[in-house]
Amino acid sequence: MVETLFSVDISKAYDDWSLNYDDAQNPTRDADAIVTRAMLQGYSFALGLEWGCGTGKNTSFYSSICDSLTASDFSKGMLDKAKEKTYPGKVEFKEGDILAPWDFASASLDFVACNLILEHVPRLHPVFQETVRVLGRGGMFFISEYHPFRQYLGKSARFEKAGETIHVSAYVHHLSEYWQSVKENGFEIIDLQETFDADVEKKPPRLLSLLLRKK
Repeated sequence: MVETLFSVDISKAYDDWSLNYDDAQNPTRDADAIVTRAMLQGYSFALGLEWGCGTGKNTSFYSSICDSLTASDFSKGMLDKAKEKTYPGKVEFKEGDILAPWDFASASLDFVACNLILEHVPRLHPVFQETVRVLGRGGMFFISEYHPFRQYLGKSARFEKAGETIHVSAYVHHLSEYWQSVKENGFEIIDLQETFDADVEKKPPRLLSLLLRKK
């Protein structure tokens, strides 16, 4: 069963959020940046794809470990912000929907990343299917997402607009769904991390991060 938390239009919400996404306090965004760099430090890839690039929060790092990177998001507002920045490597920005057919040939990529985007996808399996299709053998898939244990408490992506808290539409993906998607699509788990806040005794983990390899 797919569990929906909120029903605010996702694309419009992120267009609005783009106006202060980089400047507003956001412990999830900051923790995601830290764990992403820690888990992928030392890796390098030829061709990479970043889904949910947003304002480019991780794009700079991904472009430093990929010879060529495609950074995609379904929010024009977010992409416009990302394009204003400079990057250490070659980056092509594309507006795109992770749920639409991917415009990449089979086995054409070495690396795919999803950061803080899968909570907005109804089902994980189609994303895993496209990822395994576009990756060559041994290709890596990195996932860093809001932890389902937090979602069980009603937490989700949210931001402030004109004094109002906007909760963006989100779906709960249980750990068992991640495991089934990994197993059924021929991936192996290279690393798995859970990111906790400082007061770990009082709160569930904030992030679930997976580094997978196509067998």
